[in-house]
Amino acid sequence: MQQSIEAEVIDRLKAGDVMGALASKARGLIQDMREKSSEEIREEQKARMKQQVDEFNDREGEENEVDGIDCRICRNKGLIEVLSEDGLSSSIRICECRKRRAEKLRADRLLRESGLVEMIESHTFRNFETKEDWQKKIVQHACDYVRDQGNKWFFFGGQPGAGKTHICTAICRMFLKKSIPVRYLLWKDESAKLKGLINDADRYEEEMKSIKEIPVLYIDDLFKVQRGMKPSQADVNLAFEIINARYNRSELKTIISCEWTMTELIGLDEALGSRIKERRREYVYGINRDMNKNYRIKGYEEEVI
Repeated sequence: MQQSIEAEVIDRLKAGDVMGALASKARGLIQDMREKSSEEIREEQKARMKQQVDEFNDREGEENEVDGIDCRICRNKGLIEVLSEDGLSSSIRICECRKRRAEKLRADRLLRESGLVEMIESHTFRNFETKEDWQKKIVQHACDYVRDQGNKWFFFGGQPGAGKTHICTAICRMFLKKSIPVRYLLWKDESAKLKGLINDADRYEEEMKSIKEIPVLYIDDLFKVQRGMKPSQADVNLAFEIINARYNRSELKTIISCEWTMTELIGLDEALGSRIKERRREYVYGINRDMNKNYRIKGYEEEVI
């Protein structure tokens, strides 16, 4: 535009039209002033927009108070304001921390629903005592089970106090860290509750449905009874209903700790024991009865007076 005005001024001067040349020059000067003014306005708009964006991004949020995740990118708002390419507008984007927050909330919910809240931090592979070879072996096999991509079962039976609950809880902990739903079922308590619901068909079916369908079920102390006694037929029937339902769902994992060995379980109820044995494949471990392997009483000396 400026070059065409200059050419017009020169042409008018050559033609002797001084007044026309002055008019063209004036028009060019006015155009320059207008263009300069527009650019200044544009820069002011960009400056205001940047200030707006900076103020939003510098403002502190409160999402960390809910999940404990401190994000310095969005300052715990979960949102970021981003300038457009020309700097004259902006848009709101979701911060990458939102995904981590959602995963954390899901993990927390799964932990609460699992029933393992009180045990999960103390029952880990790291703090399981491995002074003896059999202890090292069981930890290794448990870790192999967690890494196994199949849907095999895990059975750990035998000597009380040998760390069965510890190992099985540590396995559940790893599944929860992968955001896989887990349910903890302490047999003595849950079996009594379920048998108490037997005459309330709707409540019984509702409770059994979650037990039968949860991706990972941990049955702790299956058939826990006093020494020398056997579980009742009602207990055996209840266990079979649960085991059989999960046996027929190949995608479900079941973890069982028990003071009975696999051989003893098969002797107690062949249909039940054989189903567990088939699904657990290579992940079945039994600790021979040996009080020296009971860490709860190790080092205990009774004071006799």
